[in-house]
Amino acid sequence: MITATTIRVPDSLVELDQWIVWRSEKRDGGKPTKVPYQINGSLASSTDSKTWCSSDEALKAWQQHPSRWSGIGFVFSATDPFVGIDLDQCLDTDGRLKPWVQPIMERFFDSYAEISPSGRGIKIWAKGRLPGGGTAFPMGDGRVEIYDNGRYFTVTGNHWAGQMCDVEEHQADLDWLLTLSPHGHRKVPFNAEGTIPKGSQYDTLVSIAGTLRARGCEFAEILALLCEMNKRLEEPAPEAHLGRIAENVCRYAPSDKRGIGGAARGVTDGADEIPTPVTVPWPPPIDETAYYGLAGDIVRTLEPQTEADPVAVLIHVLVSVGNLVGRGPHFRVGGSIHYMNENAICVGKTSSARKGTAKSDTFSLLRNVDPTWAENQVMAGLSTGEGLIWAVRDEIEKQEPIRDKQKTVTGYQTVITDKGVADKRLLVIEPEFASVLRVAGRDGNTLSSVYRQAWDSGLLRVLNKNSPVKATGAHISIIGHITRDELLMELSTNDKVNGFGNRNLWVCVQRSKFLPDGGDWDHLDLGPLISRLKSVVEFARGVEEMRRDAEAGAMWHEVYPQLARERGGLFGALTSRAEAHVLRLSCIYALLDHSTEIRRCHLEAALALWKYCEDSAEFIFGTALGNQVADQILKALGNAPEGMTRNDLRDLFSRHRSSEEIGAALRILQERALVECEQENTGGRPVERWFAASEEARKARKDQKGEGE
Repeated sequence: MITATTIRVPDSLVELDQWIVWRSEKRDGGKPTKVPYQINGSLASSTDSKTWCSSDEALKAWQQHPSRWSGIGFVFSATDPFVGIDLDQCLDTDGRLKPWVQPIMERFFDSYAEISPSGRGIKIWAKGRLPGGGTAFPMGDGRVEIYDNGRYFTVTGNHWAGQMCDVEEHQADLDWLLTLSPHGHRKVPFNAEGTIPKGSQYDTLVSIAGTLRARGCEFAEILALLCEMNKRLEEPAPEAHLGRIAENVCRYAPSDKRGIGGAARGVTDGADEIPTPVTVPWPPPIDETAYYGLAGDIVRTLEPQTEADPVAVLIHVLVSVGNLVGRGPHFRVGGSIHYMNENAICVGKTSSARKGTAKSDTFSLLRNVDPTWAENQVMAGLSTGEGLIWAVRDEIEKQEPIRDKQKTVTGYQTVITDKGVADKRLLVIEPEFASVLRVAGRDGNTLSSVYRQAWDSGLLRVLNKNSPVKATGAHISIIGHITRDELLMELSTNDKVNGFGNRNLWVCVQRSKFLPDGGDWDHLDLGPLISRLKSVVEFARGVEEMRRDAEAGAMWHEVYPQLARERGGLFGALTSRAEAHVLRLSCIYALLDHSTEIRRCHLEAALALWKYCEDSAEFIFGTALGNQVADQILKALGNAPEGMTRNDLRDLFSRHRSSEEIGAALRILQERALVECEQENTGGRPVERWFAASEEARKARKDQKGEGE
C-alpha cells in the first residue's frame, strides 16, 4: 500500500510548485470524482497557479490529514515541458498489460509511470509538446487521454514495474501516439462520432502508415495499428488491403522521408534538422582548486550522501551565496559595477544527471541560513520579462486628479497603488530551463532583454506603455537545469536565446553515484556549516567595494589576455564574458573567506571553476557556429567530397533560403577556413564549387579522384 510517507517521484516534478491535494467525492448522480483542493481546504483549479503549492506542502497536508484527503496530485501547466498520458482500463484483473496498450508502453518504457489509484490504469509523464492541446480517444476496451496543460494527475508513487524512472524526452513517440487520435492528427478528417468518412479512408490510412514508417516502425507494428484504425472506418477495409498499404510503405527506409509519397506529410526534410556539433569529449574533472574554502567544505560534507555531481553542488552553493549576500558587496571596473549575482546552467547528457538533486540537497543546508530568503526569494517560473520585473518591482505611483465639490479638476496628486517589493534579492531555480528558452524565443517576449539587464545592472524595465513597472537595485541570480539535447535544439532554432547565453556559466553535470536509500542524512551534522554560512552573510552586510590585493592584481594581469581572447563559433559567443564571470566568482570566494580583498587563492579557485565551465561549453556546443545556415552547409559539405555548387546549396534548403543568407553563411565559413572554393570553367560564366576544408574532406576528395596514396 502506498502511503504519504513512502511516496517517491522524480526530482523534476518535485521541484515545481504545481501540486494539490485531492479527495474522492460523489457528484453528478453519485459518480465518484477526484476533486482538487488547496491545502487550506478551498477548491483548487488546474488553471490557476495561485491555488497550487509545493510537493512538500501537499505531502505534509496529506500526512497530517489522511482521512480528509485521498492523495496528492501534479498539475500540468503551459510553462513546464511535461505531457501526461492517462491509459485507462489498460491492466487486466491480474495487473498485466492488455494487448492494446503494449505498443505504447514499449515506446515510453524509460519514462516515469505509475499505476493509477484504481489499480486498472497507468499514468505516464513524458517531455514533449502537443501542438493542438490535449486529446482523448478510445482504444481497445480502454481509453487514452493526453494532456500538457490545464489538467492534473493523481500521484500515487506506485511505480509501474516497481521502477522509478526519470521523466524523459519522447516527442517522436507522442507524435506517433497522436496519429492514433482523431483529434491529434489534424490532417485526418473525422466526423463527430470519431469515425473516418468513406471518401477519405484510403488517404488517411496511407498518411498514418507513412508517418509511422518515417518514424521507424516495421511492418508488423504498422499493420497492427492499421487494424486498430480499421475499427473506426465508416466502411472497414479487408485486412489484405491494410497489409498492402503496410507493405508498400515498408519498401522505403525509415529515414527516407521524401520517398514515402504522401505518407510522410508534416515531417520536415533534412534541411531543417538540428545542426549537431562535432562531438568533443566530456570535460576533464575539475581542478581541486575550485573546492577552496567554505564552498569546498560544503561539497565535501554533502558529497558522500548525494547522487549529485560535486560540481553541481559547488555551483549551487556559490550562486546561492552570491544571491544571499545581496547588493552591498561589489567590484568596480571602470564605469561598470559588478555585484555578486551570477547565473549558471547545469547541463546533463540526459535527464538522469541528477541536476535537480544538487538543488534539493544544497537547500537542506541553505534554508537554515536565511529561512525568510529561502521561503520568499527563491522561486521558479520564468516566462516573461514583465513577470521577472514584477517579482522585484519598485513602488508604483500614479497621478490622480484632485477635484473640488463641483468635480472640477484643481490639480493632481501622487498616489501609491502598489508598495513594491522591499527585498530585491531573487534566486530563480528553473528545473526545466528548456521551457524558459522556448518562451524567450517567442515574438514579442521580453525575457531575453530583461534577463540581460538583471545580470548587467539590476535596472529592469521594458519599453512598453502598458507596463510602467520597473525595478531598481534588483539582485537576481538564476540557476537552470537542462539536457544537452534540449539545449542544442532550442539554441539551433532560436537566435534570440543567444543574446543572453553569455550571461550564464555553462556547467556539465552527471550522476556521481547510485544511492538506492538516498544517503544517510539523519546522521549528517550540518550545524557547523550553517553557523559558518550565517557568519558569512552577516559579514557581507557590512561590505561595500571589494578590491584585489597586490599578488592577485599581478596574477589578474597575467591571465586577463587569455580570458579576453577571441573565441569562434557558438562556443565563443556563449563564453565571451569570461573576465566578468571570473571576477564575480573570485569575489564570492573572498566573501566566503570573510575577506573584502580578493587574494590569489580566491582568484585561482575562480579560474579553476571557469576552466571547467569553458570545457563544458566546448563539450556542449562543440564546433557549432551559431548560424543555422552555416552549420547546415558545413555538415552537407562534409558528406559531399565532390563538392557543391551554389545551386546545390539552394536545393539543400529546398530554395527556402535566399542567396544573401547562403552567401553570408559561406563568408562565415571562409573566414574560419572551414571551406574552400574552386572555380569551374563552363564556357560561360564560371561556376563556384565549394568543399569542406578539413583534412578528412580533402583526403576523401583525392580518393574520389583516384589521387590517393
